[in-house]
Amino acid sequence: MLGGKYVFALPKDYVEGPMEEIDDKARAAGVTGSLYMNKPAKRVVIVTETPLPDAQNVPSNDTQTLDNIIAETLVQQQSSYKDFSKLGEKKIVRQGLDLRQLDISGSVEGGKVLSTTIAAVSGTRTAVVNVISLEKDVKAHEALVNSLTGGK
Repeated sequence: MLGGKYVFALPKDYVEGPMEEIDDKARAAGVTGSLYMNKPAKRVVIVTETPLPDAQNVPSNDTQTLDNIIAETLVQQQSSYKDFSKLGEKKIVRQGLDLRQLDISGSVEGGKVLSTTIAAVSGTRTAVVNVISLEKDVKAHEALVNSLTGGK
């Protein structure tokens, strides 16, 4: 992602599936993305890369842009999840690239979930990775998030 500045590999049990949200109009606007599912674990990873608004061009570690992305994500998730609760927010540096991590919990279709959003920016694009797991799978969720952020 981001021209090779943000590189990670998902474990082999993740299978790429369709992502209907990225239609022809979104692709024409420069949006790319994939949805990966680990069916046995009931865990989803959504990976998207989008152009920054107004053709902005920012340095890879632009604090204001990253803060804005996380703030917008927080608002969007508050309206998407029932029983929404913000669990935390982190600033991480992975191989010289600033990342922002937002952790929340909530309910979707009656099930309790954990959702972690990881955001990065570089040049004219933003990369967002969202990991959604069942709330009961905290350790596996954290392990996957740590592999994506370079955390321990």
